[in-house]
Amino acid sequence: MSRQTKLIGTSMLMMAIVMTGFLVWCLPRSSAQETQSVLLPPRSHSPHWDHIGILDFGRALPYITDRHIQDLAYQWFTAHVDAAEEHGNAEAMRKQNTTMELFHYQLDLSTCQHQNCGWDNPQEDLSLPEDYFLHFSENTQLRFMALDGKEVTTVSLPGCPSPQPIHKSCRVQVFVWGDSRWVFNTQHPGFRTWKAGELLHLSNDRNVNAIFLDEHGPGFSITFSWGRQVQSMSGTGIREFNGARPQSPELEQSYNASVAGWLNTLGSTLRPVGKYVLLNTAGYSLEPLAVDQILAAKGVTTELMFRPDGWAGAYQFLQFIDLVKRLTANGGVTDLHGSPCYTGPAGYTAGNFRSSQERYRMWRVAGYYLVKESNGNSGRVFFNPTFCPNFQPGQEMEFTKEWLPAYQFDVGRPIAEPSVFHHGKAGCDYTVFGRAYTKALILVRPKDFWNCTDYGDSTVATITLPQPMRLLRGDGTLGPPNMTASIRNAEALILMP
Repeated sequence: MSRQTKLIGTSMLMMAIVMTGFLVWCLPRSSAQETQSVLLPPRSHSPHWDHIGILDFGRALPYITDRHIQDLAYQWFTAHVDAAEEHGNAEAMRKQNTTMELFHYQLDLSTCQHQNCGWDNPQEDLSLPEDYFLHFSENTQLRFMALDGKEVTTVSLPGCPSPQPIHKSCRVQVFVWGDSRWVFNTQHPGFRTWKAGELLHLSNDRNVNAIFLDEHGPGFSITFSWGRQVQSMSGTGIREFNGARPQSPELEQSYNASVAGWLNTLGSTLRPVGKYVLLNTAGYSLEPLAVDQILAAKGVTTELMFRPDGWAGAYQFLQFIDLVKRLTANGGVTDLHGSPCYTGPAGYTAGNFRSSQERYRMWRVAGYYLVKESNGNSGRVFFNPTFCPNFQPGQEMEFTKEWLPAYQFDVGRPIAEPSVFHHGKAGCDYTVFGRAYTKALILVRPKDFWNCTDYGDSTVATITLPQPMRLLRGDGTLGPPNMTASIRNAEALILMP
């Protein structure tokens, strides 16, 4: 991120603070019953709760070899999770929870050159028309690199300049993770119709509610690891984009527009039959070109992103709030994915909680409540606990220990939009975002700035509350009433009147 970008973002945040002002928060007076520590048991079928929707990938479940342990894992998982990824285990999950939503993993922008590459990635359908693929317009030489930086191979490809006919030998090739791919021509109307129909048929055949599309990024080069795993030695002009080359603004923008157009076609095919798309743009989800794709797909999963230290500053978190709001206002779906097997950065202290792990998980659920869809919105936001998949014998049920009873605490429904609650300086300039619920006040302080890496007591900000309030702890109990709250860099609080 450039210094100019940071300054622009900071200016945007200051404008928001000036426009919003310091809000006077008045939660509705609640009955004694409403303010008690209420841990709601899950319903037997989804949605398990009204106040929170849970999505997790559950990727370890199909690979548990002990049948008894696997049965226990499915019983617990389906009793707590409302939506999950399906890998041939739809029947096992729906046996326990008939209304559970399922989604299936797919790639849509490229196809493997051989069988059994990557995660459940299909080989090219050999019957496809040649113009469903991209082609080099000039002789091209590429170097493919492994993830460890070692050279895998060098490929030399002939070009197919217009008006010569296109053929398979000049297809655009890339190398992602550990496999070579051909790249689809997402601007071709025939490709869009074929691929949308294929994914619709797949969703019906698998009996799933959604398609999860992996390996999406802003533009062409980031998506296909160009300049990292794919290094250009000569050529690389792409015929279908008038000879523009990867990493040029012309190709990046034109290719991104073609992907957004394709996602619009897919959405118009799936949504009328009640299905949706989850687009994995991961940590690039706030890049303008990625936002175009997300809004076209009307769905996003924030892999590796939604966590207390996952922000370059409050201005970026404000952008995320806006993105989720735009999605949910238009029927979109957001999966607040984090980082599996991760519980916070170095130096992340316990703060207001019993442990740093509890503080980390309470930030994530408070962040969910902050951006959750407003009443009446057609879209949805899922909280993703991002359980750590464990394949070790005897450790398969460890993920259940990551569940916090606080997730089952009834905070009610949102009665306001997220806004700036407080800002100041405590080591770094900080901003606390707030949102009122019928039974709680949500306060979220994202990481103050990209280089503000102190998460301890030296960063404490003390905030005066509108009335005596009690902190919700991870175990579902409430702390003593206080008129003030302390909140550290990258900390969040759920407060009950």
